[in-house]
Amino acid sequence: MSYSNQFYEAINSGAKQSARALLPHLSRITAIQSVADFGCGQGAWLAVWKELGVTEICGVDGDYVDRAELLIPSAAFQSADVSKRVDLNRRFDLVQSFEVAEHLPHFAAAQFVENLTSHSDFVAFSAAVPGQLGVHHVNEKPYHYWQHHFADQGYLMLDCVRPHIHNQCDVEWWYRYNTFLFVKHSRIAALPAEVRATKVPIGAPIRDYASSTIRLGRQVTRWFPRWLSTRIANASFVSKAKRSA
Repeated sequence: MSYSNQFYEAINSGAKQSARALLPHLSRITAIQSVADFGCGQGAWLAVWKELGVTEICGVDGDYVDRAELLIPSAAFQSADVSKRVDLNRRFDLVQSFEVAEHLPHFAAAQFVENLTSHSDFVAFSAAVPGQLGVHHVNEKPYHYWQHHFADQGYLMLDCVRPHIHNQCDVEWWYRYNTFLFVKHSRIAALPAEVRATKVPIGAPIRDYASSTIRLGRQVTRWFPRWLSTRIANASFVSKAKRSA
């Protein structure tokens, strides 16, 4: 599925506002001078990384992204199908992917995670949970589903971002509640003690920071048939796009 300029116009403002509040928490964990964003859209998050002084950025997304509408230099954008193997021939201080994985078919999940981990020892990641709804959400999964995929690549889940932002209303709620940092096992020991303390072992419960209203809504909508979920998500998107116009 491709995504239109209207789609990105509707999400860019909230993404940039969220990025300005969230990214400083990541930059305090490890030195970051290079970032790759898989499923970058028009590059809203990378544009904020540039504001924060990151010198090297690379955005990866489908060829449906209009390069004339990019928020980053066109030379920093690479067209690729992120559901298939992607090799950028280099590694980065950080790789990120925010609210992208749920748009890919379930059979592409392992490959997508491998794409992320093959390019950095540090991966900032969020993905929609069941019942979240959205345009073309075909693989909404609970947190532990992605935790296991990262574990297969030798990466541990750290819940070091959400405690700082879950009450920040200037961050879109899907980023507030879904963002984790996955770190290669060999790099854990070098992290600050307070960051290491947020490690989430396999099998341990993962806190849901969502409000009671959102949790209730997810419990209801997760049982909706796909056609109804799609209709609701599209109607919500159109409304947001009109407000953003």
